[in-house]
Amino acid sequence: MINIYESSIFTQLPDGSMHPGGLRLTNRAVRLAALKADMHVADIGCGTGVTAAFLTDKYKLTVVGLEISGALIDIGLKNNPGLHLIRWNCETFPFEDESLDAIFFECTLSVIGNIQSVLSQCAKALKAAGAIIISDVCSRQSDSEKIKTAKNTPPTSVMMQEMLSRSGFDVVLAEDHTPALRTFLAQLREQNGSNLDTCAFFGACGAQPGARLSDFGYSLIIARKI
Repeated sequence: MINIYESSIFTQLPDGSMHPGGLRLTNRAVRLAALKADMHVADIGCGTGVTAAFLTDKYKLTVVGLEISGALIDIGLKNNPGLHLIRWNCETFPFEDESLDAIFFECTLSVIGNIQSVLSQCAKALKAAGAIIISDVCSRQSDSEKIKTAKNTPPTSVMMQEMLSRSGFDVVLAEDHTPALRTFLAQLREQNGSNLDTCAFFGACGAQPGARLSDFGYSLIIARKI
């Protein structure tokens, strides 16, 4: 199966990040979550390690990145040899219980799937009051039953917050960043031609065939382990 994130469509984006909002949104999340130097952080679905390098260089965080794509890890280590990037099978976390101060998911939970199970693993890996930071595509459909019956369709922001609560988190912030999603897709079209099929992006995020931009939003959610 071809990983769309390994294509030049994503690997040649201007700031190197592969998610709407880019490092600007990452930077906002760090400040809102009040992360401090020397904290231990995981970036799940780290791609080429752009966020990991940013968090290490600007905020002096100790970062480990998990990524399913060996090709993306190779690019990341070539660009930043000092990064700690690990090949991951999207199943069990390789972290000790209560060993992390924060976990980032930048447009990756919707791709990984099994969200409730992943959030439960996060609760085990995080220290008390540790932060989970999610920026991701979310469904804008109001019919929650329709969403539940469509396999792998991204949840709404409200549904994501409910899943966090069930996994032992207190949601402290939920922001709408849908304009960042629209800008990101426009950037992809400009860079790769007007005929770029943006459905491929939504398909990677678990959406059903025929997905439209108007069906989705983009949210930043920060929650803390209770």
